[in-house]
Amino acid sequence: MIAKPSHSEVDRSKGRQSPSRNSGNQKKTKVGSRLRAMRLNRKLVLMLHESLRAATAKEDALAAAAAPSSKFSLQHVGPPPPSPTAFPRLPDPAIRVAYEAKLQDPGTRVADEQEHDGFVLVGSDSDVDEMQDSQRTPSIKFQPVVQVVEIPSHEDYCESDRKKQWNSKKRIRKEARRNRLEYKADRFDWRNCKEEEDMVELCDGSLVHPHTYAARLSAAGDESCLSMRTKLGLPTVDKVTTKRMMLWQRE
Repeated sequence: MIAKPSHSEVDRSKGRQSPSRNSGNQKKTKVGSRLRAMRLNRKLVLMLHESLRAATAKEDALAAAAAPSSKFSLQHVGPPPPSPTAFPRLPDPAIRVAYEAKLQDPGTRVADEQEHDGFVLVGSDSDVDEMQDSQRTPSIKFQPVVQVVEIPSHEDYCESDRKKQWNSKKRIRKEARRNRLEYKADRFDWRNCKEEEDMVELCDGSLVHPHTYAARLSAAGDESCLSMRTKLGLPTVDKVTTKRMMLWQRE
């Protein structure tokens, strides 16, 4: 037979198990207090949110009452406006324009009288012109057609001039080289090309470019040699040198 434990042993076992039970009870009480605190905090947060929502709604209502809304702005304070059919339709005023000044005299001012029912409007052309001048904007107009100077061709010259100008290939090459040098002296820009009044007149009445004239003078060597000037077709009297001598004598 199995022996039953005595009362002393049971008491001892109960005494040994009592601390673990006490710790379990303490843990349960702590968890319960924490849950109660969390529920209380949640209630406080909800109450705070409700109070904030109520305050915001109150502020919005006050702002809407202070600012006039479109609904209230459309409403008329006082009696309603009359309907369009309450008054009869007014007749169009008769306008009469009379020119009393003489058109032949430019010094007179042309007056425009516009007579309406019950009043007269008087205007002047000078006021209208001043208004148009103030409102006028500058504009640039381009001509659609450009006029150019036609250069005569070989067939446009007569037979004598043709033989004189195009008598040989050597002369043509010489004239082309002279034209190229003169264009180089003008810095290869047609805006700087010399006009007829800028040319130098030779003894035979022909005109040459100043660059060609200076080249012929340098080729002559002695500018005072009349025979060399005559041979090269240069004028016997240098206008530029004579003018400089006159200025030097005056000084």
